[in-house]
Amino acid sequence: MDQQMAAQAERVIGPVVTNPQLAKRLRTRMRQFPMRLRSSGLVAAFAFAESRSGNGDPLEQAYTRLCEVIIQHVSQRDLLPGLTAQSTPREFLTMLTNAGLTTYSRVSAEIDLLAGWLSRIADAYYGKLAAAARAELEETTERTVGEEVEEQA
Repeated sequence: MDQQMAAQAERVIGPVVTNPQLAKRLRTRMRQFPMRLRSSGLVAAFAFAESRSGNGDPLEQAYTRLCEVIIQHVSQRDLLPGLTAQSTPREFLTMLTNAGLTTYSRVSAEIDLLAGWLSRIADAYYGKLAAAARAELEETTERTVGEEVEEQA
């Protein structure tokens, strides 16, 4: 099960981006998904991901893949009656909203496992690039502050 979840999380992350700023955003958003899921619930977390999905930058594409992976996982495991791998995000949300408490809880628990792997894989892929982006920002800030101090003196 862990191998399957890790592979699905890796699919969500997609092709590695080399731009440090974009890598930092991607890592941050994918690491936030488990917290969003636990604090707001699956319906709200999925709706958020769907609202951010698209074909634009790699982050939008990752959100698109996240929604697809969730739907495919739930349909393959037959956790939500009537859901198929071809179901749309809207159909998934409707079915999930109408699901009973036991079904909703089981689907949420499965997706929570995926979310944990998503956070780990995002860290593994982008931890160093995100750190480089942070260091670059700090260096730029220090230079700017130093220049302002010199100008005031």
